[in-house]
Amino acid sequence: MPFTISGTLRNKLPLEERDDIKEILLIKSESKCFLCELAFNENTDLLEVDHDVPESLGGETKASNLNLTHQSCNRSKKGLPTEQIRPYIKFMKFMENLQGPVKYDGVLQHFGIDPALTKCTLGAETASFIFPATTESVEVPLYCDVRSGVEFYYCFLKVPRRAIYNDNAIQPRNIDVEHVRKIYTDTLQNPLHEPANVRIDVAFHGEQNCDLKLFDGQHKTIATWLHGDDSVGCKVYFNIPIRRATRLVNSIQSLITKLPLSALESGAKMSEEHQSSFNEYVQSLAGDEQPTETGFIEFHPKNDQNRVKKAFKEGLAAKLLEDDLPDVAKYTRKGSKQGLTHQTITERALITKLFGQLIESKPLSSTNRSEMRDRERVNVARMVNCWLESCFAVTHGDESGQLRQSRMSYQGSLSMIGYAMKLIFARVVNHAEGEQPLLFVEPTADQWERIEHQIGRLGSHPLWMDALTTTPRLRALQNSMQKNQGWKDAFREAHLDLVYFGGDGPPQANWRGSSE
Repeated sequence: MPFTISGTLRNKLPLEERDDIKEILLIKSESKCFLCELAFNENTDLLEVDHDVPESLGGETKASNLNLTHQSCNRSKKGLPTEQIRPYIKFMKFMENLQGPVKYDGVLQHFGIDPALTKCTLGAETASFIFPATTESVEVPLYCDVRSGVEFYYCFLKVPRRAIYNDNAIQPRNIDVEHVRKIYTDTLQNPLHEPANVRIDVAFHGEQNCDLKLFDGQHKTIATWLHGDDSVGCKVYFNIPIRRATRLVNSIQSLITKLPLSALESGAKMSEEHQSSFNEYVQSLAGDEQPTETGFIEFHPKNDQNRVKKAFKEGLAAKLLEDDLPDVAKYTRKGSKQGLTHQTITERALITKLFGQLIESKPLSSTNRSEMRDRERVNVARMVNCWLESCFAVTHGDESGQLRQSRMSYQGSLSMIGYAMKLIFARVVNHAEGEQPLLFVEPTADQWERIEHQIGRLGSHPLWMDALTTTPRLRALQNSMQKNQGWKDAFREAHLDLVYFGGDGPPQANWRGSSE
């Protein structure tokens, strides 16, 4: 839409600029946002007038200090001078244009970084490095700490940007643009005190080509590149096993209050720790004894079993998301309100409410647990993907689609949707719900067609788009969605039930209840 000049701003302008200020700024802009330097359309984009040097820092309100910007860019500036905030805003725009979440290696294109191998020589007391595109050797002291009988070798040094790879084996965290902003703006004045953590696998003595893998400190490293620095301070661990590095990054993240691991990221890390521990349990079995989930829990000391149970439960959800639901990240966000408009489901609600209904969280005593879990994962993934495609993959200019997506993202709604999917599945395959059908049954093609039709019916019920304030029943329904209380009864009274799922027409005429 065409931009406007507020009366307050216009009155601050010199008299000779007030009448022609819009034309002056349009000509000056050359149809590019002053902050991100990307093109804009003056007739369709949301534009705002920005002070190059903010008023709070003494900037004047006159044409020479004013520029046209995207609204989102201007509101991300937050009182900083353009020259300081522009690197971040360009990065923010780059991230907005990416498809889905990314880790450190997903942003290297923005900085023109193409990682290459480093030559490393590990001696008895020092470590030497020849970084990419250089011939000079950098030698630093080598340190060793012993913990629980294990030797940890490490050093400290400045590592150039081209030498750093993402640690794809253990790096759990997706890049959070707002967290990058916090570190970047903080380091406009303050130095970084904690180094990034990388690991390297290299034999003692003799030169080797190695990759330096970044496993903690993605955000501070990106903030460093935004400052235009060529290198970042790192603590380099030598030959640390993946399991030890995983536990180390878990320990580091548990102490960070600014940006703890999100629910999905935490689940991914817990899953790795769970799998490593499960392998130890399997190796401890004697003779023909077969592993079970209950046996795995009992394998641990009693004072550690609660934590193991948590890792086990979160690992089930993490494996499902990693292997079978790659598109779910398009619609999920962390607990804050940040993110794109279509990321309406919080990660914690997805795991505890939706998956809490669908995934059997009680450890299985059956020796067929692997086959059963694989079957459960396939069944759950197909139903959830069907739901996302029929209810969330909409054009986001569609107001009714946005409203449905928003309402389906409430905790009570997600609990109901998971519960309804399980009911639909059990009825179609003619299996009692209480007997965990998702673990035991592989539906036929015909049964899947019926299941997916009924899941589509779930999203077609008018309660997702209707005004929920016209009757006491609808107000109670809205309250149950938002507060996650009494949702079974509330949805049942609105006729979101097996009778409706199994039909083809609208719900019963009285689904809204009686008006006052």
